[in-house]
Amino acid sequence: MKHIIASIFGVFGKRQEARKDTTQPESGHLAGASASVQRDIVIGKGQASCMLKQWEEARRYFDKALALDPKSEDLWYNMALYFDKRGRYEDVIICCDKALENAPAKQVVWNLKGKIHNSLKQAEEAIRCLDKELELDPEEFTAWLNKGNSMDTLGRYEEAIYAYDKALQINPQFGLAWCNKGASLRRWLGKHAEAIECYDRA
Repeated sequence: MKHIIASIFGVFGKRQEARKDTTQPESGHLAGASASVQRDIVIGKGQASCMLKQWEEARRYFDKALALDPKSEDLWYNMALYFDKRGRYEDVIICCDKALENAPAKQVVWNLKGKIHNSLKQAEEAIRCLDKELELDPEEFTAWLNKGNSMDTLGRYEEAIYAYDKALQINPQFGLAWCNKGASLRRWLGKHAEAIECYDRA
């Protein structure tokens, strides 16, 4: 665990500075709170800082939370979101893996990891993540959409159409699935009339 903590501190800043900062006592109500409450408050501050695009502040709060609870899957997931917003996709995957070590059934982490693998053009890895997500929730239509996109990237067009159809069975109003299905039918399978029907419903 020390090796992992050190590597993340290395990503955020100098290890000793981070360690020194995270051990400072908090003022006000936070100082008297339990460790789990302190952790949740600090994570919340990090989330809010990310929304405000205050990246250094977010980094500082996540460092503090890491010192309080290095096994928190919520912390690792929020750190993954932080790195996603910064475009640091390899770091997103590292944080997702740490979150899944402690909470392998955390669906949103599989979703994010699959999305990142798609962004990195790692379609096979993306499909593995999306299949894990769909094991947890077969009705998650966005996972079916993303799986279809990955299948399309791999040239597995019939499987892509199947995945889009699964998304549309769950949510018939899902315009993006209609659009992507139409694109696969038109570009790869030459089914132009069917593609137009899909575009009309998008």
